[in-house]
Amino acid sequence: MAVCEKEIGTIEPRTVPTLKSLQEDYPKAELYFLMGADSEFGGIKEFLNSHGSFTIYDLPALVQEANQKGEAVEASGWGLDDKTIFDRAKADLERLGKEDAPFYYNIMTIDTHAPTGKTTSDCKCSYEDSYTNAIACLDFHIEQFYNWLSQQPFFGNTVLVIMGDHLTM
Repeated sequence: MAVCEKEIGTIEPRTVPTLKSLQEDYPKAELYFLMGADSEFGGIKEFLNSHGSFTIYDLPALVQEANQKGEAVEASGWGLDDKTIFDRAKADLERLGKEDAPFYYNIMTIDTHAPTGKTTSDCKCSYEDSYTNAIACLDFHIEQFYNWLSQQPFFGNTVLVIMGDHLTM
């Protein structure tokens, strides 16, 4: 049976720590969530706020920050592209990595969420359909981010988790 044809069975009770328990176990850890869309969408902000004291960098916050600096922000109907988000994550992580405090930093990408996907100019479009190109582009950005992350002094004390929120992500 192919992965996409896998039947979804009974959901077992949680056996892994939740975000709430992470904050309870590591009360000094700062929690961050970065996404290119509005965190009000899909109840994301409400979910995060019910699981800890997150600093949320979402589209409205990033636009406001850019406006205060006199910078322009280019966003599609879905929000900021993944390259922009990964670049922001690098800047944040460089700053956080210099501090002597534990942190949790979550990055949510969006370029594979649009019905036909979205690519950025630094990606090759080697496939016939735009959605497959969007997936390949996200793979490229993850690879670039990982390569950068692995060169950081805090990398040895870092856990990187990559997960999708849909079957193709």
